[in-house]
Amino acid sequence: MGGGPKNCTSLDDASFEIETCIKTTYNEFGRIYQHGLCPEVELIYGMKMSGQSKLFSAVGAVVNERTDYASGRSGYYMADFVQKRIYLERMTLLQCVILSAYGLFQAKEHVDGCGGESHIAVLREKGVSGRVNQRRVESLTQLLQKADTFSGDIILGTANLELDEDQFKKLVLLRTNALDEMRKTTRHEIENARATWEAVSKILAGPNYKEQPSDMFGLPMQSTSQT
Repeated sequence: MGGGPKNCTSLDDASFEIETCIKTTYNEFGRIYQHGLCPEVELIYGMKMSGQSKLFSAVGAVVNERTDYASGRSGYYMADFVQKRIYLERMTLLQCVILSAYGLFQAKEHVDGCGGESHIAVLREKGVSGRVNQRRVESLTQLLQKADTFSGDIILGTANLELDEDQFKKLVLLRTNALDEMRKTTRHEIENARATWEAVSKILAGPNYKEQPSDMFGLPMQSTSQT
């Protein structure tokens, strides 16, 4: 297997090494288990190198590169349904995080066996990668839950041709005004949580405290541009 992905000089080489590692592992365990009884692992992984990134999904020893999105486990069909409706060919990183939160919310809401906390991580080609601040994920999820209900009202109103123009505009205005207030509340909650965390960190660190600016995901900011 050579020196492993850490010694590769290109993203393609590293991708090949990881795929080879997965296939070699299944080949090894295939000799241990009886034919047809070797357990399969479903894996979704991303990798970055030299300002490039790739996304892969693996079911057992079969590895496929994905150029759009990938879902797995028991709620995959609900997540795929949501992503197929909303996913765009070119999306910002923030839009991807929002779509992830929405897909997780829908899967937990409608699929048996899906539940627990939502954890989202970002993999930047440049800049800091890591888990999105949990409080921000929770706030976004709560906002999306409320927006989901209101969007249903707008969809029904749009197709209700019994409403005249003024009635429809009033319906949309009421819903958009409510959504605007929810956005303001959510933004305020996130800012308060950030300020509280900074205050606690300052107390714990004492005179050695050095403020570390964070980005929209709660990750440390760098002076270089991030994508």
